Amino acid sequence: MSPRPAVPVGRAWADARWRAVEPRAAFTNTQQGWPGRCLTCGGKTKHRYGRGGCKPCARLRRGEHRRLPPGTRLARMLAAGQVPTAPDPGLTAVAWLSRCLIAGHPGAHTVKGKRIGNCGRCAHEATSRRSSVPNRLADARARARLTEPLADYRARGDWPRRCLGCGRLVSKRLRFSGNRPFSGGCDYCLAAIGAIRRRELPVDVALARALLRGQQPLEPWSGSTMGAWRMRCLMCGHAAPKTLSHLHQGVGICARCSRYGFDSASRAEVYVVTRTVDHAGKYGIGGLDNGIDRVGQHERAGWQLYERLEFDYGAQARLVEDLVEAELRVGWGVPAFLGPQQVPQGGWTETFDLRRCSAQAVWRLVERFAAQVTGSALLPAPAPANRRLASQREAWLEALRAGAVPLEEYPGGSGKPWRMRCLCCGKAAPRRLSHLREERTCSRCRGISRRTPTFRAHALARAGLVEPLAQILPTSAHQPWPGRCLGCGAQSKVRLANLSSGEGGCLPCGRTRSAAKMRLSQELSRIRFRARLLEPLQDYQNNTYRVRCRCLVCGHAALRTPAAVFTGNAGCSNCEKARLATRYRSPQDRAVATMHIGGWQPLVPYSNAKTPWPSRCLFCGTPERPQKTNVQQRVAGSACEGGNRHKPGRQRRPPT
Repeated sequence: MSPRPAVPVGRAWADARWRAVEPRAAFTNTQQGWPGRCLTCGGKTKHRYGRGGCKPCARLRRGEHRRLPPGTRLARMLAAGQVPTAPDPGLTAVAWLSRCLIAGHPGAHTVKGKRIGNCGRCAHEATSRRSSVPNRLADARARARLTEPLADYRARGDWPRRCLGCGRLVSKRLRFSGNRPFSGGCDYCLAAIGAIRRRELPVDVALARALLRGQQPLEPWSGSTMGAWRMRCLMCGHAAPKTLSHLHQGVGICARCSRYGFDSASRAEVYVVTRTVDHAGKYGIGGLDNGIDRVGQHERAGWQLYERLEFDYGAQARLVEDLVEAELRVGWGVPAFLGPQQVPQGGWTETFDLRRCSAQAVWRLVERFAAQVTGSALLPAPAPANRRLASQREAWLEALRAGAVPLEEYPGGSGKPWRMRCLCCGKAAPRRLSHLREERTCSRCRGISRRTPTFRAHALARAGLVEPLAQILPTSAHQPWPGRCLGCGAQSKVRLANLSSGEGGCLPCGRTRSAAKMRLSQELSRIRFRARLLEPLQDYQNNTYRVRCRCLVCGHAALRTPAAVFTGNAGCSNCEKARLATRYRSPQDRAVATMHIGGWQPLVPYSNAKTPWPSRCLFCGTPERPQKTNVQQRVAGSACEGGNRHKPGRQRRPPT
């Protein structure tokens, strides 16, 4: 039941016409919108009783009331110190291009309100001058914060200075506010002061402690004395992560150049032991002149000696052990078999499973790498006792530790080129001892180490349902690799980069799997079609195969693509055309007015803009069938002038 109107219907209609609105529906109540048509612009509107008419027309009227005279607008711009450089836009809310009278800065201001904003750049410079201080006072405050000025003071900009504590360059803004004694100084010194307050060591103290123990840090300090900090020994050049607290206590300074444990310059051995109880094998190295029987320690733990090989220098034995470990772990894919609980005497990382790799195969690796190390070149004779550490013998030992055999005598400097042969790949090229101390590998080995191991590449290929057809790995992860698809049997080319990211190897099978994931069931497809008011007349196959459907509203049948229908971009084309025609069709009175302006008198009611409309010419009375679209694009009030107006393509202006 509709509510009773608060005012009579006649008064409501009179109020609507007084507000230049023609009602198009029956009046209901004062709280509900009343549809109508504006008599000024002809647009549709919906207003309440007593609340005004067309909103666009009201906005135009308010703009007319607020428009200022040209003289007033120009006076306001000049009073604000702005000279207009463009024509007057005529509205107070539109920016007017101008130029500052003080410094000539370009700008744009709106003549709105009672005052106009001044030039922004002039105001910024004035603020900078007010907040600035003399250079003498600024220099004094900078030195109070332990910084030396390198240029004149700038109040609102970066000020280059040098820290008196650490010598670093500081270019940030100097702030004079706050009660902190070092506010605005060097950030590194502030961090050091904060670390001392937290009972932590500053960076310079930690660096000094590391250098006193003969270690040079290779990365920034993390701030913790118990954290791992990668350093390089200044005596032998070996790089490894160390703990600052241990260095300060004298524990674990350098394992390679220490006086205890394994000695790289003394005799050593490489051994292989087995333990049949848990099917475990182990390889390792031991010194022969340090009084420690490494093989005897393993035998007391239940291991049996398989084979052993002696070397003149411990560096050779260590290099053979490293090469065997690289071949087992990377080349063959054999992981460590036992843990630290099963090997309490140490060395659990060198264990392997005898069921995956026999002791005989490991010993063959030891013999092969030992022949490469000892058969390529001989070490020089020991140097006299008065020679420095960087002698020829020590340099040869360092080269052997790094996996290279020198082919000529030591040139006498760690930065000079020294011709060597890599024991891993066999490449002979000039290298530098300083690069070896930094653990830089051979250029060819660097490229090989970045390659994916063979076992991992085969595993990735089979995980992507591809059987590799080539045993040789490609040099790049993006290089094609021939293979056979295990799904369809077709040959394809895969890339290790795609397999590592989880993609499949066969492109047709991948497309088939993707299409199967996106394919819907028959019931779900019918539900989605009916949600768009379409009844499918054929079975659904996939999202791109068109299906004939019938509209449930108008009964029109046509082919529709399920992908377009399900995403809401397509429905019944017949209903869509009808909806758009209804939306954009002009009213009857407006269409008749358009024909009258064009000089035509319609004879039948209006249907649409592109349908021929039987009309009679108002100038000569000739009946024709013009279209409203063509009529509204012609010149209004054109005369016939001997029938030329009725010929297509001939338009003439009326006589004046």
